[in-house]
Amino acid sequence: MLEFKKGDFIFGKSKNVWFPGNVSYIDEKGNLNIEYEDGVSEWISDISKVQKNTTFKHLKIDDLKVGDKILGNWLGRGHWFEGRIKKINKKGEVYVKYDDGDKERISDLTKIRKEKIFNKTTISKFKVGDRVIGNWKKQNQWFPGVVRVISEGRINVQYDDGDSEWIEDPLRIQIDSSNQNTNDLSKENFYQ
Repeated sequence: MLEFKKGDFIFGKSKNVWFPGNVSYIDEKGNLNIEYEDGVSEWISDISKVQKNTTFKHLKIDDLKVGDKILGNWLGRGHWFEGRIKKINKKGEVYVKYDDGDKERISDLTKIRKEKIFNKTTISKFKVGDRVIGNWKKQNQWFPGVVRVISEGRINVQYDDGDSEWIEDPLRIQIDSSNQNTNDLSKENFYQ
């Protein structure tokens, strides 16, 4: 059974879609209060609807410096944009100027991702038949599926709803830890 602690990056499942967020509170019964990246929060008691998000590491203020290229969760609404750190004040608030010219002050470091601190996820850790969740069309909605093809540094994911897409960025895909079963999608069986 997975153990969770306050601040863990997670995915919470609702209507067969995985949404990224973090554990904001754990009550005495082990129920998790999840704050999603779009600002919505909910209590989850069924741990099968939660899995750890292994795509990103936690940041500390010491990990950041003026000039760093980052991804910021614009207004905490779940949409991530590239930008640079312009200032860090004594309170630990980070001032970001996004590449499109918008500016924002961020005090919650879970709303910042720094490219150099991403986990060293590589496509080579996946194999045909793996159950995964993928960030569909970079829209921050993670859907379950199966690795169908791996070719030329890309992964083709066949989602459970029938859609499929090629993923080149390994940060948009992770093993689905909620379902350890793999489908037999070997070359011989896939095309039958």
